[in-house]
Amino acid sequence: MVRKKLVREADAYLCVGIDEADGELEVKAYSCAFRSLSMSACSREKIREKLLKRSFSEAVVGAVIAKLEEQRFLDDEEYARSIVKHDVLVNCRSKKLAELKLRSLRVDDWIIQDALASVDNGEVFRVLILSSLTTLLVAFCKRLKCGT
Repeated sequence: MVRKKLVREADAYLCVGIDEADGELEVKAYSCAFRSLSMSACSREKIREKLLKRSFSEAVVGAVIAKLEEQRFLDDEEYARSIVKHDVLVNCRSKKLAELKLRSLRVDDWIIQDALASVDNGEVFRVLILSSLTTLLVAFCKRLKCGT
């Protein structure tokens, strides 16, 4: 209940700059996109796809995406960097897997390459070494407990 009220208030506040000539349709599209982004970050193309699937016109979708980018709620570059850092440094996946994930999320190629370049190979190596050492230490402790 409280969350719905907050989303409604945020929608009302953020829709102030939307052109009244396009009317209610653009406000509804903006609200839909904003709600989607409040749940999880998305790429520009994913938001475009969601809005088009809900039968909003291309013009309305373009205006909403421009407004979201202007307000910095939609930023493919930051989104790609966060995906790469999380997948590579937290989940210990390869850069290639992170690249494939971003391609499946329909992020532009130049943004993907920029995000991959933002992760230092030395940092990746350090994380992988720490992960391997942790795994070895856990296995060693288990052996000590078992007495083998």
